[in-house]
Amino acid sequence: QSTWGCLSRFLSALPAMDGAAAASTASLAADDDVLSRDVLKWIQSLDLTYRVTNLRRAFSNGFLIAEILSHYSNDIQMHAFDNGTALKRKLANWEMLKKFFDKVNCPVTDEMIDGVIHAKKGAAVPLIEFLYTFLTQKTVRKSHAASD
Repeated sequence: QSTWGCLSRFLSALPAMDGAAAASTASLAADDDVLSRDVLKWIQSLDLTYRVTNLRRAFSNGFLIAEILSHYSNDIQMHAFDNGTALKRKLANWEMLKKFFDKVNCPVTDEMIDGVIHAKKGAAVPLIEFLYTFLTQKTVRKSHAASD
């Protein structure tokens, strides 16, 4: 095993969502940007620095992706990442993430990253679900957390 220290059973005992979590879930149902309930619970369990209310914007600069990865690896140093919205900052963050993905043999493609950087409709969900599977070794069940 690499530095991942994968916590494959980390989420097995998550409690049912309360009213606040359900409200947060509803706010994530935008167009094609809908996370499955399992993935949403996983993200909420990580207690990220910033609340995710718009998937396309929240993950476009790579900061929250880095924060998620930092829960699984000591190789991610959060002080090196900027939560800015300028394209230059986004590209710098994602360049560091690409190096990390290469190092740990995580097959995230440039196409996946490009769609997320430019906040393309439906681009964030496949990347987040891929990372969920890669990090937790669990399969994404396709029950969506919120529906249209």
